[in-house]
Amino acid sequence: LDPASLDYRSYQNWRVLFKQQSQYDLIITNTFILYDDATQPFPHSIFTTCKVGGFSSKSPGLKALGSRGIMANTFGMDTRIPFFIDPLQGEVNRQQRNEIIGAFVLAHEMGHALFKLPDHYDHPDSCLMNNRFDISYAQGYKLLIDNPGPCPKCTAWINARSNFWDGEYFFEHKEYSRAIAAYMQAARTTPKNVDGSYQEYMAQIAYKLSKAWFALGDIRQARARAATAVKLYPWEKAYKDWQTEIEKNSQLNDEKRQ
Repeated sequence: LDPASLDYRSYQNWRVLFKQQSQYDLIITNTFILYDDATQPFPHSIFTTCKVGGFSSKSPGLKALGSRGIMANTFGMDTRIPFFIDPLQGEVNRQQRNEIIGAFVLAHEMGHALFKLPDHYDHPDSCLMNNRFDISYAQGYKLLIDNPGPCPKCTAWINARSNFWDGEYFFEHKEYSRAIAAYMQAARTTPKNVDGSYQEYMAQIAYKLSKAWFALGDIRQARARAATAVKLYPWEKAYKDWQTEIEKNSQLNDEKRQ
């Protein structure tokens, strides 16, 4: 907790790091990280001494997890600082600690990154995405072991994300009509409460749809979807560049017809 190391203790600084780095899909640390994001006061952080146990964050330079990176923090289990010791945690040996990190903390963050699953506070004990502040990591892991099987309340997110991946598969194999159908289904069925920004995710789907319509030669649809992507998330340069490319191609086609 040395004041000279404050820059390493900021959640916001870690988020900036993930946006800039392009080497590590996963980072594990034992650092105390202060949750200093007042725009999203998650109860499981606010009511547990504002320490960060992990997160999934946008990382454009990474590809493996859909341009997202994962951080897992063992500070909550390792600390001996009285103020931060979780009274619910109890003692865990090295093997238990490793199991909790892998099958609970990391798996939870992968749920965010891969399936767009948000944190939940009222799901069944079998739900990996439960992030109740009244249970410790060890207790959360034990609940999963004692209640095996998928969480029925997470089905909507899983199915919607599967539709998106179907779209990616069909697009890669040049089955553009099927890709459009899958992307549209993903857009229709994705719950509004997702990990990250719902508008940003809908902009990404609109961009994918625009690309697929363009591949089919439908410039009108491609132009409309590109405009939607830019409107929903104007900070993404790739969307504006794609708009420009559509117009250039449209102009070239018009000149050829003349």
